[in-house]
Parts: sequence; C-alpha cells; structure tokens
Amino acid sequence: MFKYEDLDVLHYLLSNLNWWVVEYHVDGFNFHSLASMMYTHNGFASFTGDMEEFYNQYVDRSAILYLILANEILHTLHPNIITIAEDATLYPGLCEPTSQGGLGFDYFVNPHASEMWLWFLENVQDSSWSMSKVCSFLP
Repeated sequence: MFKYEDLDVLHYLLSNLNWWVVEYHVDGFNFHSLASMMYTHNGFASFTGDMEEFYNQYVDRSAILYLILANEILHTLHPNIITIAEDATLYPGLCEPTSQGGLGFDYFVNPHASEMWLWFLENVQDSSWSMSKVCSFLP
C-alpha cells in the first residue's frame, strides 16, 4: 500500500511506469487486485453492486486519482500501451476514457470467472455444468 496523496510517492509511481516503458520497452501493465488499492477496507467487504458501495467513505480517492493519472500519462506518452485492470468489484467506469470520467483502462479481468472455471474443472463433470451458474459469473 502506498500513500498516494503524498506528491513524492505519486511522482515516483508515475515516473516508474514510464521508466519501464522507456528502459525495457514494456508494452502493457496489469494492475493486479485493484480493490486492495481503491478501498480503505482493501476490498475485504462483500459487494452487492449498489452504486453507494463505489462512492462511499471507504473509497480511497487518492488511489483512484493515481489510477486515472497513470492511465492518462501512459496513454498520452505511449499511445500503443495497454493497461489491464484486475478488479472483482466491477467498479463502474473502469474501462471508460478518463475524458468521460472513467479510470481509462483498456481491458479488465474479473478474477471470479477464472476461479469459477477452476472450481468447475476440479469438482463437476462437464456434462453436469450448470449453464445458469456459468452465465451469472460472466459479466
């Protein structure tokens, strides 16, 4: 966890992203486990999908601002870069452009879907899979 509101920390994190692209020609970033960054409870709460959960006192606004800045800077300096958000909370606007109030990610991965597939493969014969359960996990 970082202190995102500290300008030195913010500068370090943002310049570090650019350094990886310039120095090692990285063409994308996977921002893993965003819930641990975006919420002061580190994502260890149950989410029902109510909009209030995404904009309440537990949201770390400084972390949200960092993610917006990271995407804006990366896409401005390196237009071909890809950013991927791994988020289990289905945060609204995750892949919307920053110019439209979103966080600016290109893609998002829901880790619950891969966990569901693993559970099915280990515990249920493919002829017995519940299609309603499969479809309910896929956004």
